[in-house]
Amino acid sequence: MAPKDRKGALHALLEDCLKTAAQDQPLLIVIEDLHWIDALSHDLLDELARATTNLSICFLLAYRPPELARLMVPRLESLPAFTKIELSELTAAEAEQSIRAKLTQLYPARSGAVPPALVTKLMARTQGNPFFLEELLNFLRDRGLDPLNPADLDKIELPDSLHSLILSRIDQLTEGQKMTLRVASVVGRLFRADWLTGYYPSLGNFAQVKANLHQLHTLDITPLDTPEPELAYLFRHIVTHEVTYESLPFATRARLHEQLAAYLEQAAESQQVTSRLDTIAHHYGHSHNTAKQREYFQKAGDASQAAFANDAALDYFTRLLALLTEQEEQLEVLLKLGAIQELTGQWGDAEGYYRAGLALTQTTPAAKARCQQALASLLQKRGDFGEALTCLAQAQATWAMLGNQTAVGHTAVEMGGVYWRKGEYGQARHHIEEGLALARSANDQRVMTLALNLLGNVLFTQGDPVGARPLYEESLALRRQLGDQRGIADSLNNLGAVALKQGDYPLAQALFEESLALKREMGDKPNISIALNNLGVLASQQGNHAAAQALYEESLALKSGMDDKPGIVLAKSNLGLVAVAQQQYPQAHRWHSESLILAHAIGDKLHIVYNLVGMAAVALGVGNALRAARVVATAETLLNNIQGALEPLIRNQFEQTLAATQAALAPEAFAEAWAAGGQLSLEEAVTYALEELTE
Repeated sequence: MAPKDRKGALHALLEDCLKTAAQDQPLLIVIEDLHWIDALSHDLLDELARATTNLSICFLLAYRPPELARLMVPRLESLPAFTKIELSELTAAEAEQSIRAKLTQLYPARSGAVPPALVTKLMARTQGNPFFLEELLNFLRDRGLDPLNPADLDKIELPDSLHSLILSRIDQLTEGQKMTLRVASVVGRLFRADWLTGYYPSLGNFAQVKANLHQLHTLDITPLDTPEPELAYLFRHIVTHEVTYESLPFATRARLHEQLAAYLEQAAESQQVTSRLDTIAHHYGHSHNTAKQREYFQKAGDASQAAFANDAALDYFTRLLALLTEQEEQLEVLLKLGAIQELTGQWGDAEGYYRAGLALTQTTPAAKARCQQALASLLQKRGDFGEALTCLAQAQATWAMLGNQTAVGHTAVEMGGVYWRKGEYGQARHHIEEGLALARSANDQRVMTLALNLLGNVLFTQGDPVGARPLYEESLALRRQLGDQRGIADSLNNLGAVALKQGDYPLAQALFEESLALKREMGDKPNISIALNNLGVLASQQGNHAAAQALYEESLALKSGMDDKPGIVLAKSNLGLVAVAQQQYPQAHRWHSESLILAHAIGDKLHIVYNLVGMAAVALGVGNALRAARVVATAETLLNNIQGALEPLIRNQFEQTLAATQAALAPEAFAEAWAAGGQLSLEEAVTYALEELTE
């Protein structure tokens, strides 16, 4: 199973287990130190929290204000069911209760009231920090002092800080226990006993290390976490781990990290285990071995990208890029960083990486052409069609010069995709069919799937869903063979659009939701926004305008965040359509005006027509039938010029507006208005439609 599929299957399995368990009794899941959570675990927690919102499951999360950049943006905190409880220092009364409980644990044979002087002395030093309180009492016990004895109380000299207190406790340990603790701190807060002897044999044999760990467990410094055979221990508090680790000189830390990484690398190779890539990369990352850092940042980044662990992949590739000196290697990493940012909707950052790749001067022509194609793909999504075509033409010329006909075909297909978005369907078909022929001759299945899908889009947009369907199905079958999850999601979405156009609402709903689930798993924001839009169209066609509006607004928010101009055009046009259906004409005029202006700016002819139809409906709604007749005539003329077809909702709106204007006007007045509208150029039509509604 591919990494991304395995990740999805494991997430789904855990989700099902939680849902099943919650049917029997409420569940409480406690996660501590969330501020250190890794990217993959954070993704999993976010998915589970969203999937179980309506179940009897409570996630209790303990964390400090996060320092990691990827945790700064609220995710779980933005959920409606999230409740934040901020903990401050203990009051004197709370401190007294905490001290009493700890003394009962340390001195079970003793009882009685806690001396007020003890509470006062400890509170003055700890400022109500509960961990500091507990550690001070442990410190007193280790020194043989009885805090309940007034005579001993006068002898107590407390460390000045929590840091010095922990160091004082460590100083009381034997040399073997100290070394065991320090070696363990390099592994992490949770550590396996066999790793200690494995990477640092000087600790002694396993029996000696177990004895030291048992004593540290007894002292409540590193309590047992997992019994044998997995025997693992946990630093009881993150501060203890941090202080122990930071007590090691920097050079010693780096050397121990490298020893641990080398041990884990050798063990992974002998056991043929690939699941420790992140751990090995982490420890080499804290060493001075830059060669191993390059190797494992690359391996871990590739694995994370394949599993759609996007934050982790970005981190690895960013760190790798800083270590590279060869421009060819830098370009490969820049392309990967750009692809991840493009997938997650950070299109500005993606463009920056692609342009940085193009700016490199010591790369091969083929590498530059790949970078031009990547940039063109982003530009056409954003509606910058002219520059996208320029980049593709330059790349295609390079591939032709190099004699790479497969790549020539790929660029031809991508050029066809740009022309399709522009509404120039003849040009689109010409380029796509040219590229498909080259792909078939080379048996390049990935390009074949893209070409088949785009040909289906052209036919669908021209009003031929029956012709589009087998193309989508052939593309989907190939994508399933290739394990192309993104492609599968796209094909499911397009087949859903066919079902929607043919009135099969249950099938459309199922296909859209399956596509959306795949896109959410991948974190594919551009295509999540498309799926939300299509679900909105489905809701609108079924008369559920409130649901449609909510879906369109969610889609628009995503598209706006990415500066997805074609997507913004579509979402605003659809919001205008919903507003007309609810007779909210001022809002409809605003949505259609904004959409029309942007569609005209990027050269999206089909959506210029869509918005003209919407503006005609608005004019009719406010009682201006003459304007409605002129605008709807203009829309039909432009539609015929581009050989396009209207979606069912737009077609219905067009026909209803046309019939209503004919009924509202005398035949002569209608004919005159229709003729006047049909003679307007595209520029004149846009200007006229954007004028005030009154005449």
